[in-house]
Amino acid sequence: MGEKAFPEGHVDLLIKEAVRKGISRKVVLEVKAGAATRKNIEQIRYYMQVLGEECVGGVLIARSFSPRLRDVIGEPIVGASEFGLELPNTPIPFSEVVNRLTLAPA
Repeated sequence: MGEKAFPEGHVDLLIKEAVRKGISRKVVLEVKAGAATRKNIEQIRYYMQVLGEECVGGVLIARSFSPRLRDVIGEPIVGASEFGLELPNTPIPFSEVVNRLTLAPA
């Protein structure tokens, strides 16, 4: 896993199959701090197109998705998830951050 740079930006997380030779399948993962936008969907589709046949799909994680935007997602996006994260104004341990993070299908 790692970040991948493209001419027009970078993928937040690129998950790829570990293979010795040949094509390794890849999944593009984008995380947005706010609400998902049509531009975010276009961005992830662009990354998938650049990766070509090796890319088997993408996942967009955002704070929220409007009902109208959910209708636009469709293929070839593999998944979309909304996240929730309520944090206090004071520092807390990383383990507490992980415990407070929630993911739900968009």
